Amino acid sequence: MIYQDIRKHPGKPHPGVLGIYVPTRDRHIIYLRRGAKDITVAHELMHAILYEEGYVTIYGREEDHRKEPRIAILAHKIQDVVIHPVLFQQLRRSGFDVDQEEQLRSTSLIQTLQKIPAEPAYPYTSAYILNLFSEAISYVESYFRYPWVREQLQKLYRERFPATLELGEKIIQLISWVPDRTPLKYRVLITRLIHYLDQVAEAHQIKLSLPTRLLLPPFLVKSRLGDPAREFFSLKMVQEYPQDFLPVLALQFVSDKSYSRVWTFRQLEELDRAFDQLQKQLQEMTVERFLEFNHLKYLLIEKKGRNRCLVKRIAF
Repeated sequence: MIYQDIRKHPGKPHPGVLGIYVPTRDRHIIYLRRGAKDITVAHELMHAILYEEGYVTIYGREEDHRKEPRIAILAHKIQDVVIHPVLFQQLRRSGFDVDQEEQLRSTSLIQTLQKIPAEPAYPYTSAYILNLFSEAISYVESYFRYPWVREQLQKLYRERFPATLELGEKIIQLISWVPDRTPLKYRVLITRLIHYLDQVAEAHQIKLSLPTRLLLPPFLVKSRLGDPAREFFSLKMVQEYPQDFLPVLALQFVSDKSYSRVWTFRQLEELDRAFDQLQKQLQEMTVERFLEFNHLKYLLIEKKGRNRCLVKRIAF
């Protein structure tokens, strides 16, 4: 575990963000503001613990991190709204006074929202809709986290941020605040939310291709690792990105239509060759061999009683 000053975080977090947890291939990094409270440190540590228990994080393309930071912001928002009910329950069980802290945060939130300029009537560009998605998910989390100010929150959004409120209310119908959410249900819900937001963008003639930009590891049971890879994965050539992005080949996990990996190329001819090679691998290799050959991490699941539980995370 490595602790860093939050000012060293490459994403330049909003001043209201007190801590950020970032898992990497070989270590956990926690970014904190100077003077962070014990409960803030515990909050980020709990993120690390839940990650080790199988609550996966969304990962994406390097090009997006450099050229479209709104994608990384959206990824964090999606993860938080799905994992926080689990995390807060664990903090309560560990003896932290979560309710007192939430009361303080809700008061600060209302004060902050009252000072923010009213929602602009921007046209539906990709930048606008990505901001809208992040703000709508922030509303959803506040709706669930602070029920004692819910009416005040809804009134404030109705008056100042109507488009955000409208989308947020629709998202509320898709998800719920479930403290006992399992790692598998958490992952499935994230996939559902990513696909829903992508459909909203397409309804406004905005091509975001979110499922191929917000990636998740596949999940498999041990008994299926010897099956043909073609039964679990398919390939897609992505052409919806802005022109300055490199050509992309995406690997889809067909069980839930999430995407597990993208490859970028400088020339379309390179993409075509890679497509042929990967397609041949899918036809000839088992699932386990294909994942190992391409260094793809995955979640191994087994059934215990009526529930499916994570056994371990496999990484190469």
